[in-house]
Parts: sequence; structure tokens; C-alpha cells
Amino acid sequence: MATNGASGATSFTPANAADKVEFTLAIANPCRTTTLSTITVTGADSSSPYSKGVTDGTTGTVTFVRPTTTVETSTLIDSICGETSYTIHSSNAGANFSYNAAWAVITESAGTYTLTIDTTADLTLIANEDTVTLNLWIKATLDDYTGYTRESYTAVNIVISEITCVCTALAWDDPSSGVT
Repeated sequence: MATNGASGATSFTPANAADKVEFTLAIANPCRTTTLSTITVTGADSSSPYSKGVTDGTTGTVTFVRPTTTVETSTLIDSICGETSYTIHSSNAGANFSYNAAWAVITESAGTYTLTIDTTADLTLIANEDTVTLNLWIKATLDDYTGYTRESYTAVNIVISEITCVCTALAWDDPSSGVT
């Protein structure tokens, strides 16, 4: 056995092949196999799925923060698996968003994400119904590990209600309206 005095490292040269030991060292990235948690939504009811009521002609919001991964939970190091992106889908099977995306937009500010529902951006969301429920899925994807399907889906139901009218003033403005 020889010693390298400067570094303190040692080396060993086996006398014959039987003294030789071979091994394989595999370095695994835990983010490639981690599980991404579903999103916890605030500004909506806490039932599963989350639900947010919006009156037609107005906007409503729900907020959430970046979901954790099992790696981050065990290491207590936030965002160790990189950035996360968010998209809105009409199913949890990765289907394309089938609505006019202008009425549902996700924005970020200081680590808090906001899903804004703007019923004025698409006037076809509700017609003559009292309410319409749109089932949305927020898909969270780890950007650096997309080839390994590191994603989760969180359901958010948007309940759009028609505008209600207090019509008593119509009799004053227009006596021919028939409102008494």
C-alpha cells in the first residue's frame, strides 16, 4: 500500500486478480422520480374539488403557492427540483384547454399564483342558465423533469351565476315595463 503524503490518499495494487474488487456506482437524481403534490387553493371553498363562485360580468380569483415534492418534504429544501409551470386543462388526462383561455389566466407575484376568472372576457360562458359549472384542472409540471412526467392535477370548479336584477326601479324609469 502506498500513501500519497500531500493529500493523505492511499492506493492499493492487488497482487493477483482474486484480490481485485469491482463495483458500480449509480448516482440517481431523486427529482426524476419524485411525486409532485396537488395544489392547495385558497380563496375557494375547501371541499374536494375546490369550488369558486363568480357572478357573470365580474371577475373572481383563487390563489395557491407552488406545490412541494416528496424530495423537498424529506430534505426541507424548497424548490430543489427547479421551477414549476402551470397550465389550465379541461380534464386531468392532459387534454388541451377547450375553452377560450382569455377568461382563465394564471399569474405569479412574489411566489403566490393567482387564477383569475374573468367572465367579461368570454360572453358565451353562461347563456340563459341560472348557473354553469366549469370543471377546470390546474396542471403543475416540474420544468426540468418533463421527460419523467413530474406533474400533478388539481381540480377547481368554477360556478358562474347569472346576474340578478333588482327591477323595482324599472317602474319609475319606464312605466310601460310592466313592473309594479
